[in-house]
Amino acid sequence: VGFNICSTLEGLRIPVEFISASGADGMGRTVVAECERRGIKHRIQVVNEHRTGVYVALFSSDGNLVGAVADMCIFDSLSPRLVGEVMRKCLVASARHALVLMDGNLRADTLYALTQWCTADGRLSWFESVSVEKCRRIVRGGGLASLSCLSCNRTELQALVEEAGLSYDGRLGAQGDVEVLTNQIGCDTLQNVLYLMRGSDIVLVVVTLGADGSFAASKVPLTATIDTLHQAYRSRGQTRTIYGAYLPAVPVEHVVSVSGAGDSYTAATVAGLLQGRNILDAAGLGHAVAATVLGCPSA
Repeated sequence: VGFNICSTLEGLRIPVEFISASGADGMGRTVVAECERRGIKHRIQVVNEHRTGVYVALFSSDGNLVGAVADMCIFDSLSPRLVGEVMRKCLVASARHALVLMDGNLRADTLYALTQWCTADGRLSWFESVSVEKCRRIVRGGGLASLSCLSCNRTELQALVEEAGLSYDGRLGAQGDVEVLTNQIGCDTLQNVLYLMRGSDIVLVVVTLGADGSFAASKVPLTATIDTLHQAYRSRGQTRTIYGAYLPAVPVEHVVSVSGAGDSYTAATVAGLLQGRNILDAAGLGHAVAATVLGCPSA
């Protein structure tokens, strides 16, 4: 996940630093070599006690995921202390508005430490959920309380809301808007976004809906840029308004594989924000890049 995201960011000319772990094996050396080939600045920690993480997926003839197995145990070595030391080194000279993107392969306590560090240092934190089970780590470790941005699919969103025990008994908003959004994304998804955003300080949520597109929700107008997101997070708790919009998927004539499409969507959306685009335009860039990945056999 991290490598996919960094590759997309670098391809869109966003400077990145990739913090990860690899084993002292051939696969680990391949990851390092590929980072260097693509111009990705990296701080990959070599862990002799584990194999490099691997993800093997099986796809149907129409490109849909049938099943997958993964061995990501090596990421348990990325403790809060180790990641904190690396973060201090690589971000000391970075822009004030640098964004730290983390994913659900990390330990719960490491996710918590990262969100706390971002909040204290005035940076936005972004969590990419990865899977239904792994997304729960941001809740179990306490990181959800200080998280600022989130990307997930609708089943991961449901898992996050359930794990956090969130609920919202207020009004959903103007009836006409609710009816339109409900038809586009489903009542459960809309309610879960409201539960999550009302019950936390998160200022931006993007929910991927597969072939149906995506849904973006924010505590600032969706025509706002990353500067306004920063301001909203710093003044968290002062707004009750949630702005939301459905974005249709970009048509793909022939889907080769869905592998990496979600990672590319997240990365391109983040890239759009860092390039100065507003939230809607950034999510639109995410769709465009994801569509390219869906039709690419080498993604």
